[in-house]
Amino acid sequence: MNNIIGSLNPLSLGQAITLLITLLVFLYAVRIPLKRRYHWIYIIFVVDLALMAGVVAVAQLDVSAETFLPKMWWAWFLGAPLQLALFYHFALDFISHKMGRVQKYTLWGAYAFLFIWWGMLLWSPDLLLTQPKRTLAGWIVSPGTLTPYLFPFGISLPSITVGLLISAALAKHYRSIRSSFTRGRTKYLLAGIILLVVGYLSLSVAIYIGGISLLPFLSASSAAALLIGLRKYGFFAVTPVIEVSSEQSLVYNLSQGPYLVTETEPNYAFEVFSNFALNGYQGLCIGRFPPEDIRETYRLKSTPILWLSDEKNENVITPTDLHGLWLSVKAFVYAAERPVVLLHGIEYLVSVNGFRPILRLLVRLNDLNFQKKYFLFIASAEGGLTERQRQQLISHCPALQQMGPSGIKKEPAPLIVKAKQGIEPQLQSNLTLQSGAQAEKPNRNLLFKQEAAEKVFRYLARLFLKDFAADHLYIDIAGWQTTSEIAKRVMLPTSKVYGRGGRPGPALAELLERGLVETKWLTGSRGRGGKVMKVRVNYGNPYVKEELDRLALQP
Repeated sequence: MNNIIGSLNPLSLGQAITLLITLLVFLYAVRIPLKRRYHWIYIIFVVDLALMAGVVAVAQLDVSAETFLPKMWWAWFLGAPLQLALFYHFALDFISHKMGRVQKYTLWGAYAFLFIWWGMLLWSPDLLLTQPKRTLAGWIVSPGTLTPYLFPFGISLPSITVGLLISAALAKHYRSIRSSFTRGRTKYLLAGIILLVVGYLSLSVAIYIGGISLLPFLSASSAAALLIGLRKYGFFAVTPVIEVSSEQSLVYNLSQGPYLVTETEPNYAFEVFSNFALNGYQGLCIGRFPPEDIRETYRLKSTPILWLSDEKNENVITPTDLHGLWLSVKAFVYAAERPVVLLHGIEYLVSVNGFRPILRLLVRLNDLNFQKKYFLFIASAEGGLTERQRQQLISHCPALQQMGPSGIKKEPAPLIVKAKQGIEPQLQSNLTLQSGAQAEKPNRNLLFKQEAAEKVFRYLARLFLKDFAADHLYIDIAGWQTTSEIAKRVMLPTSKVYGRGGRPGPALAELLERGLVETKWLTGSRGRGGKVMKVRVNYGNPYVKEELDRLALQP
């Protein structure tokens, strides 16, 4: 015992810490459903890190060079070439299931170098490592015969070469993908390879000039960075749960498959979905309303709910990230035993992304039903899709079934969206169009400093009425218009609507200062810095409500 305590050194402690961290990473990773090949490659990578850390930690406790060297042979057997080859294979498989020709050749080259490395260790270990020396940090091996050629001046050429290949592949993937979901996890993978390569460079330097190697700490950090990226962006931990059964029985006798739910009643799709979720099915809800309001209205205490919004929240999917939405649904469906999925807000997704990308998304969700039978409710307000769009959707998704109001007449619970920061309040003014109705004279009139501001406001008000009252679009997508389109429609100079750096022009600035309009930014779109600003009337303003009522009753 005294000999072990006496032989403790910074390197042995560092490797012991690395072993502990990698074991924790491994235990956490295996709890996550592993569906893809690169997940298993990651597990092998972490196991190799743990084995190498354990071997080196034990070797550092030796008191003689003769007993230390054989153990380090195993560490070098499990070391850089194997880990870098696994990392490169992991990265390429993560990017795409189908590798390019150059990627295949370079991956074969990485594995070929690994077998050459193993061959040298088996044939003559002196080619790579020789008599160890004792430093203040711990034991360190001396350079072998070929080490000056592979690690000139302490620079690890194999590590740098494979590290550059991995970084180039990930960087190219990052630039080619617009999905913030995919870009987020790619950043973690880049951080992981940088940490690992820097760790091996520090080991090469330590072999030549002595001192402590940072490899134990950086390799563990690399594994943790990969786990965070995969856990947050790659494994999609939308855990299926079963709600506590309700007193209400299952009232919808449906066969499994995708359904296009036409909402002639407010939030009818939520009523159908919650009835399944409260009767033994594992549900996933993706919609335009905040999760806490859906839970309160439909008594869904534990069902996972994802919010289609640009808000900063852990349960949010940005409406432009269709790839992340698809992967979340796919992972959930495969993990659940009796899955039911609600996709609410199709009109909103179409307004943000256009119809063609949404059609491709729905086709993929429909095709998923052939692999894993599940209930999929796609909610569309009556009139939310044009007849041409509806026919295209039906022709591309032959399994899609039409679903109108149930034969059992029910009054769905109204979804009350609370007025709080970042959440748009519900419209409370009367916008019904009735022939012969007399317009009530408004109590106050809106006066504008600039004629251009009045033109912009009148245009946005009529656009809102058309979308909401005439076309029956959802309240959260009605009336939005880009600044460039506003200038074109109102026939104003663009400088009146928007200025430099995305700042509002004089006409728009007046409306914003008075709270008569509201704005939102869409990312991943064409425009300044990849962002586009949209504007509409602020229907929460009482002056705006009064003006909308007056305009709605005009012939």
